[in-house]
Amino acid sequence: MGNPIGITEETAGTLTLKGVVTGERTSLETSLTIYVARLDQSPLFDTVQVDSTELIKDSSELNLTFTLILKIIEESEKDIIKE
Repeated sequence: MGNPIGITEETAGTLTLKGVVTGERTSLETSLTIYVARLDQSPLFDTVQVDSTELIKDSSELNLTFTLILKIIEESEKDIIKE
């Protein structure tokens, strides 16, 4: 069975997450930092890395767009509890 398109051995087990932080200009980066820290504490992810950020002006407000790279923790069969 082959890999889905766009997935290679190097990217298997990796999730790319893109998003937008909205709010007051002074709290955009702080909000992203808190979000990344919470993801990093998740038992689902091994590592969480900020790949890119960009401030975008949308009408009268400023938004922070971001891309994160998350490495998913892979479970072995013995780690899975069967009920």
